[in-house]
Amino acid sequence: MSEPTLTIVLRCFNEGVGFTRALEEIAAQLRQLALPVEIVAVDDGSSDDTWSLLIATRLPGVDVRALRLSRNFGKEAA
Repeated sequence: MSEPTLTIVLRCFNEGVGFTRALEEIAAQLRQLALPVEIVAVDDGSSDDTWSLLIATRLPGVDVRALRLSRNFGKEAA
């Protein structure tokens, strides 16, 4: 039986400024856990560079997945 994975889901909307740093800080905390972790980031129709930052993000020890919504649906839908 495989070990459970902790999944963190982040809603992102125009987070370009400082977003990479925030992901790095979250990943640093997650790496301290003794189990597999992943971050699923949902771009909720951002009009800045959030999406390009998400798809370029590589964090050692943390799987980062990105999902892009076609427009801003709001935090509940994202």
